[in-house]
Amino acid sequence: MAGGLIGILGNLLFYFGQADQIAYLFIVNAVCMFSVGFSLVLVASMQADTIEYAQWKTGKRSESIVTSVGTFTAKVSTAIAGAAAGYGLTLFGYVPNGLQSASTLQGINLMISIFPLIGICLSLIIISLYTLTEKKYAEIVADLHG
Repeated sequence: MAGGLIGILGNLLFYFGQADQIAYLFIVNAVCMFSVGFSLVLVASMQADTIEYAQWKTGKRSESIVTSVGTFTAKVSTAIAGAAAGYGLTLFGYVPNGLQSASTLQGINLMISIFPLIGICLSLIIISLYTLTEKKYAEIVADLHG
């Protein structure tokens, strides 16, 4: 949650940066990328927790399925993100190797600041629904080994 809030703040600050404020934009981008680190660690630990939870619920341990689904969804997400970037640039009228209009530049700014901010907000809502606490996880592991 803290990483998400840092990301929201960073992306909001990034939106208000100007093209000539290079140092400001680099610093704010570093803050945004720092916040991404939280989610990378979170996904890895949640994936590992899911293995024990699924074993506890079903009686079957399926590390390979959980890991392969995680890898597959990461690849699909990367493909969707790449396609979204291309479609977004087309939607906002990007002209390769040309001078960009003010509306195109505004659209690009939205794509690199506000759209990710919206994604972070949605992810915070989703993660707030995750009810597997450290205490509950410890009980599950004890139950599995006991």
